Amino acid sequence: MRIAILGSKGLVGESLSRTLPSVAVTLSRSEVDLTNVQELAHILKLNQIDVVINCAAYVGGIALNTSRPFDMFAFNIHLTQAVLQASINAGVNDLVQFCSNCAYPVASIQPYKEVSIFDGLSQESNRGYAASKIAALHAGQCAEKQGLIRVYHPVPCSLFGFHDNYRLSESHFVPAVIRKLHEAVISKVLRIEFWGTGKPLRELMFVDDIASAISILLQKRASYNPINIGSGTEIEIKNVVDHISRFAGFCGDVIWDNTKPDGVSRKLLDSSRINSLGWAPSFELKTSLANTYNFFRENRSRLRV
Repeated sequence: MRIAILGSKGLVGESLSRTLPSVAVTLSRSEVDLTNVQELAHILKLNQIDVVINCAAYVGGIALNTSRPFDMFAFNIHLTQAVLQASINAGVNDLVQFCSNCAYPVASIQPYKEVSIFDGLSQESNRGYAASKIAALHAGQCAEKQGLIRVYHPVPCSLFGFHDNYRLSESHFVPAVIRKLHEAVISKVLRIEFWGTGKPLRELMFVDDIASAISILLQKRASYNPINIGSGTEIEIKNVVDHISRFAGFCGDVIWDNTKPDGVSRKLLDSSRINSLGWAPSFELKTSLANTYNFFRENRSRLRV
């Protein structure tokens, strides 16, 4: 089996490139235009790729999603359609297209079950990105039903890890906290502010747990339907900040600006389906947060900041 990783320099792509066996090709947007169907199909066919894992996406936190919803929708739908078509044209057998936990409808009962993903509108604050992921899911199912390719739709919980995006205008919650606290300590700032109340719960998982999940999906050919991949454990946002504050040695005051949005109050996945296939996460949360903070501190100059 020969695997191609697209988006190989991002959080998930870097992790899979490092941890999965049989990776023959790694491609990032800086190396090739992943929306160019002809060019991408040529590369995949030339390298006799059996499996494409698409980790490329235009992603960000609540600030980016609320300020640029159309950009989030338009780019991501263009990208996923190009990757799907290129994979079909190149004769690829299996395509992994990541979905997102933010695609679940606001009114879904938690923990989210896969059968509810098409049942309503997602949270307005990230609807552009979520809509592109739902469209990609529909497209993949149509392609598989037509017999063109097998498409897998893993829905991970909120991931974090070493090669995350730490740019504050674009980052998700954990990398934003890591950068802000690190810079506060360096600058000897004694007061730091975060959006919202700190009370929402998040299901977090260290990104390196994804490799074993994807391997099982491919082995079992668990394609076509979305499948949740989560840690099964929730933690309050405020507690995450407290943990990283201790790792960073921040002794100042943390201020919560409740005039800013919290986002959804919970995003817990029901991962019983993939658990039944024999998968479970193996990385402990607090240790992984500490390791990620230490990696950022030691490698800041070569990360996305």
